[in-house]
Amino acid sequence: MMGLRILCIVFAFFFFATPSHAGHQDSTVTVAGVGEVRVKPDTASISVGSIATASAAVEAMARASRAMEKIIDAAGKAGVADKDLRTQTVSVSPTYKRTNNNRGQRPEISGYRAQQRLRVTVRKIAMAGEIMDTLVKAGANEVGGISFSVTERAALVDEARKKAVAAARHAADILAAEAGLRLGAALKIEEVSSSPVQFRQERMMSAQSSRVPVSPGEIAVSVRVRVVFYLVNADRTK
Repeated sequence: MMGLRILCIVFAFFFFATPSHAGHQDSTVTVAGVGEVRVKPDTASISVGSIATASAAVEAMARASRAMEKIIDAAGKAGVADKDLRTQTVSVSPTYKRTNNNRGQRPEISGYRAQQRLRVTVRKIAMAGEIMDTLVKAGANEVGGISFSVTERAALVDEARKKAVAAARHAADILAAEAGLRLGAALKIEEVSSSPVQFRQERMMSAQSSRVPVSPGEIAVSVRVRVVFYLVNADRTK
């Protein structure tokens, strides 16, 4: 009697589950979508450095340090906040005499080269060229480059995501229609990649440089997604 009751319960479960399963469509379509947002950057980041040489390592580092102190002071006077100044590199290395002696001979040290590099963030992007020129005049004898970015990255990425999913749905709609089917619900959405919100421009300059013309232009924020949609018959709903 107990075995019969269990059998009836199991039979009832499959009886009610079967219609739901019957409505499920195994046919799917997989598409990719790309969303892009283009904006003007609002922040510039400049890499500047001081390079000095001397016969002794300690003297080379001291010369580079004195130059960097002047650069930092000039940045502050130009309106750059302390929080926007970050040391990137401090190094000292030997330099060697060039010789035509046998290759097996140990090279002779001729002196030392010290380098210090500073990352300067400029919040008023219109001032980027003027500040770069100020730093060079203050003693920066190396400029590694300038990069542009935007402060509110998250909002831009979200907007690009919306465009990417819309593009994927548009492509899937066309493919489904051509196959005589209709697009159903999304089965799976995967974000494949998103671009960093940054544009970098390399630029090397000398201490004799005049004011630098800076054109930030626009930067692109893009997101790529892969979406799997169900496909259903045109006279059927998912």
